[in-house]
Amino acid sequence: MNQIAAGHVLTPEAPKGFAALTVLSVQHYTDRLFAFKTERPPGFVSDLANLL
Repeated sequence: MNQIAAGHVLTPEAPKGFAALTVLSVQHYTDRLFAFKTERPPGFVSDLANLL
């Protein structure tokens, strides 16, 4: 199996139409239920009124 050198960070490439985001935190509620927070990508629209 391939091993990553210590201190090396992989930069994933997202498929077209998707964004590769950094996960900031993960909260586990059960072994199958969890929530996570990610960075907000540039140009992210947070106001739903702008989408209509």
